[in-house]
Amino acid sequence: MRSENVLWNEELGRALIIDFHRSKLGPRLMDKRNSLKRSLCETQVSETKRPRAA
Repeated sequence: MRSENVLWNEELGRALIIDFHRSKLGPRLMDKRNSLKRSLCETQVSETKRPRAA
């Protein structure tokens, strides 16, 4: 066990042991993740564009 794998859960008042070493995202989660990444990228691009001075 490594310290990186122990999280404190305030709601339960105890430590939780996690390990994502061999975890994988399912196809539905990957679709949601990709759409979120796209929307974040679009937001960042629109925020960086500045109007040109005429």
